[in-house]
Amino acid sequence: VLDSLGRRGEGPDEFGYVTSIFPLNADSVLVQDDTNQRVQVISGGKVVCTTRFAAWAGNAGHELQGRLPNGRFSLAPVSFRPGQHREPGWVPFPIVTATPDLGRIDTIGYMDVFQTRPPDDRNPVRYFGLLVQSGDVLVHVRTDRPEAMWMDQSGGIYQVARWDPGPRSLGESDWEQFEARVRSYSEAGPELESRLREQREDFGGERPVASYAYGDADGNLWLAEHRFSGLRAERFTVLSGDGALIGTVRFPANVEVLSISSDHLLVIERDEWDVQAVALYSLEKTAAK
Repeated sequence: VLDSLGRRGEGPDEFGYVTSIFPLNADSVLVQDDTNQRVQVISGGKVVCTTRFAAWAGNAGHELQGRLPNGRFSLAPVSFRPGQHREPGWVPFPIVTATPDLGRIDTIGYMDVFQTRPPDDRNPVRYFGLLVQSGDVLVHVRTDRPEAMWMDQSGGIYQVARWDPGPRSLGESDWEQFEARVRSYSEAGPELESRLREQREDFGGERPVASYAYGDADGNLWLAEHRFSGLRAERFTVLSGDGALIGTVRFPANVEVLSISSDHLLVIERDEWDVQAVALYSLEKTAAK
C-alpha cells in the first residue's frame, strides 16, 4: 500500500460504500460514495468538490460508468424507489451525463431499468436493464432478451445486435440454486417455508441473459452469466464493438473479475483456505482465422 485517504464515516474526508473511482489526472480522482449519496473530487489528498446525488437522480439512483469523448461523465440508473410504479410493465429511467466539474447534469435518453408485475405474480425470476460504457460509447442490455443497443455520447442509438445465447429454459437445478441461496440468508421457520412454496409454484421462464456487464477500452461488451446461487459468474459472453459475437470466456471458480481493460484483467483470487488476493492478468488476444 503506497498511500491511503480518509476513513469510514460521513465527514468530508470520510466514506461509506464506495462504488466507483475514476482518475481525472495525475493528481486527482473522482469517488462515488453510495452510502453518503455523493460524489467527491479528491486532489492533492484533499476533497476539493462534493456533489450530492439529490441533484442528479430523480427517483432512480445512478452509478458512474466512465468518461465520454466530450469530457462528460456517463451515469446509469441502477435502482428505484419501491411504490413509485404500480402498473405492470417495463419502467424507463433517465440516462444522464455530468459536466467534468459535476456542476451540470443533462438527460440524454431513457432505458428500461426494471419490470413491475401483477401482485399475484410470485415468480422470483426478475429481469432488469443494464447500461455500461464500452470504449467511447454506451451499451444498453435488457436481460429478458439477447439484444444489445449501442448509443453515442448524445444518447442516439446507432447499432442493435442480437445473438444466440443457447438454451435458456429454467429447470430443477436452477430452483435448487435459488432455494439454497434464500435459505442461506433467511431466518428458518413457517413463514420462510410458505414463501418458498409459493415461489416454487410460479418459478420458471427463461434465464436472464446476464447478471451484470463490463465494457472494456476496446469497445467490447462482457456479459456475465446469470447464476441463481448468487456467486459471481464464471462464464462471460463477449460481443465486439461492432456487435459481433466473439465467443465465451470461462474463469476458474476461485476467480472473481473486478474490472476489464483492453489489455488486463483485475481479479480477486481465493486460495484453498479462502484467503483473498488481488491479481492482475494480461489479456492475450489472437487474430481471427
